[in-house]
Amino acid sequence: MAYAEIVEQYPDIVEQDPETVKHDLFTDAMEGNWENVVDMYTKYPWARNAKLTRSGETALHIAVIERKEDTVKRLVESVDEEISPLMETNNRGNTPLHLAASIGNTAMCECMCISKQLSSRELEQLLGHRNTAGETPLFLAALRGQKNAFHYLVEMCGSIGTAYEYARRADGETILHVAISGEYFDLAYDIIARYHKLIYSVNENGDTPLHVLASKTAVFTTTLHLSPFSRFIYHCCLHVKKLTDDKPDSYSMAMSIKRKRRPEKFRYNNNNKKSIQFFQSLLKMLKKMTTIPVSIITSGKHMEANKTTNAKDLEYGKGVTALNPGNGSRNEKVMIIKFISRSAMWFGRVLVWFRLKKFMEKLRKLRTRKEKNIWSLEIMKLLLELSPSQKYDSSGGYNPRPTSSMPDGTDDFHNCLPEMWETEQRRETPILLAAKNGITEMVMEILDVFPTAILDRDSANKNIVHLAVENRRTQLYEELVRNLRFYESAFRDVDNNGNSVLHLAATLGDHRLFPIATLQMQWEIKWFKYVKESVPRDFFLDRNDQNKTPKEVFRESHEGLVKQAGKWLAGTSNSCSVVATLVTTVAFATTATVPGGMKGDSGIPNLERHPGFKVFAISSLVALSCSITSVIAFLSILTSRYDQEDFRRDLPKKLLVALTTLFMSLAAMLVCFCAAHFFLVMDESKHTAYLVGYAIACLPVAYFAMMQFPFYYDLIIQSFTKFTGGKPLKKGPG
Repeated sequence: MAYAEIVEQYPDIVEQDPETVKHDLFTDAMEGNWENVVDMYTKYPWARNAKLTRSGETALHIAVIERKEDTVKRLVESVDEEISPLMETNNRGNTPLHLAASIGNTAMCECMCISKQLSSRELEQLLGHRNTAGETPLFLAALRGQKNAFHYLVEMCGSIGTAYEYARRADGETILHVAISGEYFDLAYDIIARYHKLIYSVNENGDTPLHVLASKTAVFTTTLHLSPFSRFIYHCCLHVKKLTDDKPDSYSMAMSIKRKRRPEKFRYNNNNKKSIQFFQSLLKMLKKMTTIPVSIITSGKHMEANKTTNAKDLEYGKGVTALNPGNGSRNEKVMIIKFISRSAMWFGRVLVWFRLKKFMEKLRKLRTRKEKNIWSLEIMKLLLELSPSQKYDSSGGYNPRPTSSMPDGTDDFHNCLPEMWETEQRRETPILLAAKNGITEMVMEILDVFPTAILDRDSANKNIVHLAVENRRTQLYEELVRNLRFYESAFRDVDNNGNSVLHLAATLGDHRLFPIATLQMQWEIKWFKYVKESVPRDFFLDRNDQNKTPKEVFRESHEGLVKQAGKWLAGTSNSCSVVATLVTTVAFATTATVPGGMKGDSGIPNLERHPGFKVFAISSLVALSCSITSVIAFLSILTSRYDQEDFRRDLPKKLLVALTTLFMSLAAMLVCFCAAHFFLVMDESKHTAYLVGYAIACLPVAYFAMMQFPFYYDLIIQSFTKFTGGKPLKKGPG
């Protein structure tokens, strides 16, 4: 607002510079002096629309962002009958109501919508205002997953009959699209219950809500990989309530949801009482342990007060020591032992506290994961149940033109779709997208509800079997093979290039299960063999349009991977063979050395009958033999041809033997060292301290073995099993 306009509209404040008022208003808002802000809102009406920040926020915007509910209410009440301050937007086109909806503050939304007794037209103008992205406050509440604010705004929009109109933004995304995309499945369930016609809606890319759900691979159990302990917690100790249709009947219900109690960290399954009782008792014990460090820490406050007493005790101890020297040294030892024991106890309990905190965080994540797994399945089944077959078929084949408005809720929402088709470009249907992402649950559910979906093809004329094989979706392919008699035609089909399912299995794509090329190559060979043997041979054509057989396609497409695998094997074998040779040298020198010497010229060791000598002799022999075996195994890898077929069994088994014997030789060398060193200190009275030292000396090898265990485990599984889907590794040797 220009200065001349301000003077003309408000002549009684000419003596006050508007820029000074804006500066004071901004300063008070930033410093939290909201009383001054309210006074200035009342004193200077023009300041209610003043932009205070670079992003265009007014004082009311700032109060909403700071979540000052009382201040927002007073600022709104000070506006009198004006609606312009409520309609003032920032640089992104957001009104204060937009911001209140996005942060989920229902009280602020209520304050702006009903405290001023707005007319129906003004309320429609406030609720229907769109920002620069075409988003209404209702849409923003769904986008941010703010369920309470969404319920309230739904009631307000419903009162003027414009809820459907405000449920979509400029790019065609609806509130159901963004709720599923944000993984707010409880909110998505409420939206489907209220606006079931939104399940047919498409955005400018032609995506329905089912398309969006088919792209959310992480929310389905297909991608669930848990450790045994986490799996036990997931299945036995966490109970997630299924979604129910709890649509709020009025604003009072929305407000009652706002005052909900704090969510529980986890719930228990009544079907597993014994495991649950054990788990509860374990948690109680750990919680009791966590309260002890507090008392220990607070007891440290009295250390300063005890310094004087300790000084006196020391002076007294000096006098006593003069009479009895042994007594003083005993007292010092007792004090040192007490200090060490208390420090160790404190450190141990603090460590338990941190571990418990980490465990509770992991438990919370597991519960959230289980909620998404269960609720996503419910949303998927609900979307399919409410979709007639003809509407499913027409909801995902072509790209529609962008649309920014919704049809009237009283009309059939899907009737507008045929008018929106712009091109004849084929696109992926939900089942094709789910097959590409490996969501087995969705693919099988769609086939169960709509059997004709087996005929769906993408732009390259690939069906779900082609996509499952091409993208290495092992679980989905195995499920389709089990139902081969129902989907036989899909297995026999070819794509636009004449590639059969076996040709696609032979093609190396971008999908990688392992970061190590050797394991990936081994898995690719086993995958190709599995697909080849999974169905009768006559299902697959011998040659594609390029006149190539699947075997020829496999050899050509995997040449680069074979080179990478061979290079990695050669580098690893070179590095490990150096270590194995060093261990062989040390082990050979150790076998020629006898601890304790010989009995004269008899050649009999002096410590022949000592148990430690037998441990020394056996461990040195094991270290020598294992290290030599490891060197030979690594040399056999270095001299191999690195042919494609060698990566199936020959090279991985050689690598497994070489690594196993290398680990055994290192462990045997440590045992040999500890046994030899024991003879040097065996006359000492305290053997426990030395045993602790030996255990510490073994930590480096133990740490190395622990770091390599994931790779070693997968190498064993891939070498001795017929076929496994596998999962990505975090680390490998080298």
